[in-house]
Amino acid sequence: MVFKGQTSIEYLSTYGWMLVVLAIATGIFYTNYVPEQQCKNRVTSDMPGDLAITDLATDPQGDLALLIRNEGARSVTVQEITASAGSNMTTVIANTTIPTTDSSDFRLNGTGFSEDCTEVDLEVIYDSPQLGTLSDRATVEGKFTVQ
Repeated sequence: MVFKGQTSIEYLSTYGWMLVVLAIATGIFYTNYVPEQQCKNRVTSDMPGDLAITDLATDPQGDLALLIRNEGARSVTVQEITASAGSNMTTVIANTTIPTTDSSDFRLNGTGFSEDCTEVDLEVIYDSPQLGTLSDRATVEGKFTVQ
């Protein structure tokens, strides 16, 4: 004997799971493949040395803000940060000491908003007590540029 209520529940549960899967697939597609969302502020090439860019953003004035973390075994002093995109370049003299496993933020004047997604090359020159003056390079991408 077949119950009408059982058939209805089976129908709803089968199509309910289909709707859940469709919602998850749509969310994944929207967050990864919608063209307006493709240009995100991100590090495309990490620094190979003791320093790492852990976050980047643009402030309301359009200046690029970096959060740099010291992942080395000793404190380092960031002397200067140079950002370049094409033939444009800007340099910030920092003279900021970053203790081991700590972070410090830096604002790069001479950068601004951009309509297009742009890659900016960064060079960080820093002093290490044991190794002397070192240089680290990274590439970041986002809707900002060097003016």
